[in-house]
Amino acid sequence: MPKKRVSEVIRAGSLSAIRDNPALPAFVRTLSPGALAQLCSRVGICDAAEFMALAPAHQLVKALDASVWKSPRPGRPEVFDPNELVEWLWVWLEIGEDFTAERLGAIPDADLTLYLSRLICVSTGAMWGFERSTEIEDLDRIYAPSHDETAYGPYFVSTTVHDHWEIVRAALDAMWDHAQERLLHLFGLLSGAESMRAPEIDRDSSYLDFVFERDRSRERRGHVTADGARAFLAIATSTPPEELLAMSAYDLETRHHLSNIEGDSDGEHSDAQASVLSDDEFTSSDSIADSAALPALRIALEAAGLIEPPVATPLLTHDAAREQLPVVKALAQLSHDDPTAFDMRARELAYLASVLLASVTVNDEALSGEDAKGAAIALCNLGYEILRENGADARLGSEPGLVRPFLVGWQMIGEVPGRVVDAFKRALEELRAATSLPMHEWLVEEAQGAYADLYAAFARRNFGAAREAVRMLSFVFDARSSRAAVPLMDEVPRISTAASGKDSARGVRWIDSLADLRRVGELLECFGVKQKR
Repeated sequence: MPKKRVSEVIRAGSLSAIRDNPALPAFVRTLSPGALAQLCSRVGICDAAEFMALAPAHQLVKALDASVWKSPRPGRPEVFDPNELVEWLWVWLEIGEDFTAERLGAIPDADLTLYLSRLICVSTGAMWGFERSTEIEDLDRIYAPSHDETAYGPYFVSTTVHDHWEIVRAALDAMWDHAQERLLHLFGLLSGAESMRAPEIDRDSSYLDFVFERDRSRERRGHVTADGARAFLAIATSTPPEELLAMSAYDLETRHHLSNIEGDSDGEHSDAQASVLSDDEFTSSDSIADSAALPALRIALEAAGLIEPPVATPLLTHDAAREQLPVVKALAQLSHDDPTAFDMRARELAYLASVLLASVTVNDEALSGEDAKGAAIALCNLGYEILRENGADARLGSEPGLVRPFLVGWQMIGEVPGRVVDAFKRALEELRAATSLPMHEWLVEEAQGAYADLYAAFARRNFGAAREAVRMLSFVFDARSSRAAVPLMDEVPRISTAASGKDSARGVRWIDSLADLRRVGELLECFGVKQKR
């Protein structure tokens, strides 16, 4: 997902007041690492020195980890971004060498070794000289480091990011001055991780091993990987409907996830924005939490678009303008009758929302936490209503809890984009038969071209192109109905809520009931009506 940068106007007007706020140091320490990484990204890494300087070391290195690992898009595994790491190192060096050495020293060995392996190559003096002797005959020149190489004790270090070597070397120099033994230990790991015959293969193998272990560690804290999310959603697309309706236990993917975090005695699976104060600072956390200035500062940061509002607990929340969803009513009753079972449903919902966060986009954008939980509740309610309509056991007191209705709902909405394509196909066939219409040949030609684009985009699962094709079809078929179909062409289809015919796709919400599905069906019957000219 691309960085959401704050405009220069907003930054000039808001950051000055925010930076002068006396509550800022305390507030920064209450941010989760992910929220701190987001704050730095939206301010601009190069302009975030003050925020980084206020964060305790252990909090900042976790924020760094959240910042340097990026997914190209939801559903794709995260990859390491060395350029982002260099940006952070540059800011740390601007704060000071002592600061840089302390923060690098707080990064675990496995992580720091991986980070450095993407920036530098390390050789022992003997190996380095042997490799250069094949190209240089003069002995003095063999052991003379070049501009992009530096000797640290028995090791020679060269860079893989030549444009940023000065920054990387300055960071290594800071560690050499303050933590020489540890740096030599890391160089030993890096030089031993490569063989003379296949250094790149060994380097890539070490990288993949680290990524695997990192994903496993994060899964134990409740994180859902892109691969795990896709595997879970594939259950809905590969399982016959009757088997989903009769599902009586967790699938393997869900059981694996919930069993991992159930064993986490520290409660690290929680994704709430909990305090990350260090042990020696924890005693003052009550006064920090009670500070009247903190809520005002949070509001200012949210208004400036620098942080996201906290996500409300969604299990018993609903849109006040609409009747409470049946699944929310059932959960409210469960919270009264069996609090333990209700807590388990809360874990399931957190997992289901995380699946959506890790695997899908809506309108070509990643979901926010609030949107993901809202979509998860909507899918659960849709599946819950389908279960009850089919006479299946819809009780939520025991396993598989919310997982089964979610999968049923996901399977049902997964059919919606295909139904839109089929509806336009029928409308095109009716148009071809209506030879008495004015400009018939032109209408058919335009409709055939747009429909071909729609069909091809849908086959490729390119929903952005599919939505554009639907907009083109609105010039031939009923404009109001066609535009209302635009949000239906998505990984998580949404239904139009606007009553006006001018732009029926402007107001949208999640499809959360059988009544919504019936309205979708009624909408798809309207495409055959040609728009008035």
